[in-house]
Amino acid sequence: MKVPPLILNSLDDTGRSLLRADAATNDPRSEAWLQELLYAHPELLPVDEFGESFSPPIPVGREVPTNAGPIDNLFVSPLGGMTNKDAQTSQHGRESSCRSPDELRDAIV
Repeated sequence: MKVPPLILNSLDDTGRSLLRADAATNDPRSEAWLQELLYAHPELLPVDEFGESFSPPIPVGREVPTNAGPIDNLFVSPLGGMTNKDAQTSQHGRESSCRSPDELRDAIV
């Protein structure tokens, strides 16, 4: 069973569950909208949790072509850490394919 993330407003807050918002057919929050949001605001990505070599994320491109298919959002840190974000909405839920570090490097070189 998956546990939804909690939103905490302070250290004393008991928190509230972050519930999934299902996108309606006419919902303007599409996959393209999410890609644009992340590209414009890479600080929304919790890359600090991966390690300091991934932070801060600098947007490199959207829909970057690779042999395994396009990378929705590609970010690189000043230390060379690469982050690949497959932007998804519940309306466009597809499984993210794993890409090798070499393929990511080749995509931006």
